[in-house]
Amino acid sequence: CIVAGMQKLALDFDTPDNQRLGRWLLELMSENQTSNSLPADRDPFDYSLEFFAAVETLWRDSGVQLSYQNSSSYQLIDCAKYFLDRVRQFSDPGYTPSDQDILRCRVMTSDISDINFDIKDGGHTVKFRVFDVGGQRGERRKWIQCFNNVTAILYLCDVSSFDLILKEDDDSPMPKNRLLESLDTFQEVWLNRYLQDVSILLFINKIDQLEEKVRAGRSPQALINHCLEAEAAAAAAAAGCLVDHDGCGVVMEPDMRKKSCVGPINLRRFICSFSLEAFQPPGQFPETSRLIREQRN
Repeated sequence: CIVAGMQKLALDFDTPDNQRLGRWLLELMSENQTSNSLPADRDPFDYSLEFFAAVETLWRDSGVQLSYQNSSSYQLIDCAKYFLDRVRQFSDPGYTPSDQDILRCRVMTSDISDINFDIKDGGHTVKFRVFDVGGQRGERRKWIQCFNNVTAILYLCDVSSFDLILKEDDDSPMPKNRLLESLDTFQEVWLNRYLQDVSILLFINKIDQLEEKVRAGRSPQALINHCLEAEAAAAAAAAGCLVDHDGCGVVMEPDMRKKSCVGPINLRRFICSFSLEAFQPPGQFPETSRLIREQRN
């Protein structure tokens, strides 16, 4: 994606050799995507040392780095830098993935996953059943299957997506900002009259990646040019507000605040996307659940 993005951004490689490597890499990835059959003994993720060497060389190219810095202009998974920084480590035949490597893997949720597990609570065992649903527009029509008799909804909002557009809107002349789409969808869930008795917990996710973007110069005030001016300003306000952990709330429409009458402290929790230590089960969930029910009724 980064090398292909260079064509879109009209960027050049540092050397002709790197340009040839980039062309070879694009051809290789195109062949892998279009090939419908592989030998039975072929691992689709088993790349050659030549491939890893090419990736490592290209990752040091200034044109590739500039393309990565402008990745908001195209679709790029948020874990790309983590793996590209460690490509030599992954090329080792004896490599064994760490917990952090596994946690960084990104798989798009394209269906409903039904997960059952038990948690010990004193002398009792509490059974949980969790449905993980896809957030893409085409997946949302399936949500209704999970709403019957649901106890709580955990909604995750990727705040680091303030400078990105929806993948579904890649070819649209008026693409939607990802952060605004996430907040708009949350509002639809929150105001759904069939969910009035359901506790809704909003997790502001990937706050660590938001910090990385801001430190790298991607100000919430400098959104991608594809967004409408009013939409870009709204997304910047949302992201800028969420940077302040202590004093911020979720940007909501005035009529939503009137209907909900719930302070943001009862709804939000900031979590880092890749830090096991940063995410500890909050002890206020039972109290928050009670307050939400009382204030929504």
